[in-house]
Amino acid sequence: MNNRIDCLIRSLHEKETLLEKLVLLLDEERDYIVDLDTEGLEVKREGKLQLIEQLEQRKEICKKALAEAASELKVSSPVSLSAVLNAAPPARREALLKSQRRVFELTDLLNRSNRFNRDLLYGSLSNVNRSLEFINRSLGRGVKTYSNAGSVVTGTPGSRLVRGEI
Repeated sequence: MNNRIDCLIRSLHEKETLLEKLVLLLDEERDYIVDLDTEGLEVKREGKLQLIEQLEQRKEICKKALAEAASELKVSSPVSLSAVLNAAPPARREALLKSQRRVFELTDLLNRSNRFNRDLLYGSLSNVNRSLEFINRSLGRGVKTYSNAGSVVTGTPGSRLVRGEI
């Protein structure tokens, strides 16, 4: 009976390991953002894509292991880790609960790290955009596309970055 639950515990532990690697990768990425190292950022981006792909595969494995453990414990639909936790023997419940908590912690940490990195990148691009606007104004070139009357401004509008979401 414990074989499928042990399989679920192993799957969750492997997911934890991948999430921990992704958290470390985001921390390294932050250093490259601060150092303005675009080559390093590209390398980290490729590493992130590989880890995300591995996490997608692990997600499917965990779903399958969860369904098998729920079937073995005769948990009715909908199948969830919480329902399996309630039906699991006390000896396995603690390990499952520990894995569940750790996955939640790592997911929260990933969201915060990702948000922080996004804000760093956005701030850096905003600084570059403000610098370009300053240079354009000091050279006498406006960055406006439309005049105050609403007509299109002709001539060289100057340099600027396109804004978008990161």
